[in-house]
Parts: sequence; C-alpha cells; structure tokens
Amino acid sequence: MFFLREFTSCSLERLKANLNHLNAEYRLPFIPELIARKTSGAEHQTLDEVDFSFYEAQFAELNRRLIEAGETTKLPAEGNAKGALNDLLVQLRLRTIVASRF
Repeated sequence: MFFLREFTSCSLERLKANLNHLNAEYRLPFIPELIARKTSGAEHQTLDEVDFSFYEAQFAELNRRLIEAGETTKLPAEGNAKGALNDLLVQLRLRTIVASRF
C-alpha cells in the first residue's frame, strides 16, 4: 500500500528514495510540482492560502492512510531488525563514499 510498501524490506535493491521513481508508480499529481519547487530553489517561498490548504489536506489523507496501514499490518508491533538496519545504513554510506571517489 502506497509508499510504505516500498520501505518494508531491508533489501538494497528494493529501497527507493527517489520521489520521481516512486511517483512513476503511485502517480500523485502534486509531486512533480513539489519537486520542481525544490529543485528551482522555491522551497523557501511561502505558500498562498489555497496551496497551503491543498497540501494540508493531502498530508492529512496520506497520514490517515499510513495510520490505517499500520493498524492492519501483519508486521510485529516492535521492531527486531536493529542489526539489519544498521548493516543497511553502513552499506549505503559505504556506497556513497565509494561513489564520491569516482
């Protein structure tokens, strides 16, 4: 369900952090505009009242869906993958360091 599904695995091959790639699948119509604002440097501008209301409503809906998914998930209530998460973060950092050298 939604973006949450993309982050339920610790597999490096499945981890998707690029909003353009994620939105190709989920097609939230407002994401390209937000990406454009961010990349043009406009993210520091103030939203007008209409835009603010729109994004506030989108946030509320996405938050509602996230809570609903959390209530219906079959995942354990307590995480037990601290070691795996640490390994994942170390691997990602090492890839970043190696990639930055070339």
